[in-house]
Amino acid sequence: METKRDLVKLKDCPVGFFIYKGTLCFKTEYGETIDNIVRHDVYVCESGEFFWGGVKTVEERESLLVKPVDTQIVKNGKWIEVHRKNIWENNTLVFECSACGKYAVDNKGITIKSRYCPNCGAKMDLEEPE
Repeated sequence: METKRDLVKLKDCPVGFFIYKGTLCFKTEYGETIDNIVRHDVYVCESGEFFWGGVKTVEERESLLVKPVDTQIVKNGKWIEVHRKNIWENNTLVFECSACGKYAVDNKGITIKSRYCPNCGAKMDLEEPE
């Protein structure tokens, strides 16, 4: 549950991701100063649109209370070889993420082992050395 102390004004929010009323946004290090008011470049992640938060002035926007997202939390995992039935009921080898239990395939449906899980973002660095 979000508390008041989790929130900061947009102008004080560090560069990076934040959440405003359930919407994931991104504050860049760029912006401009007009009449001694800094207007940070901030975008809505889902649409790429410039973020205004339902207000009309730069001053109001910079005073909106937002929740910074801690991007230092990194999940770690490893790929686990498992056999799953495909649509033809044949057993097929897939690589399942140990963090989320999902597997990864490329755009042709071929199972892959990438450095990060495309489903949960876990860094695949728990592999035992060969």
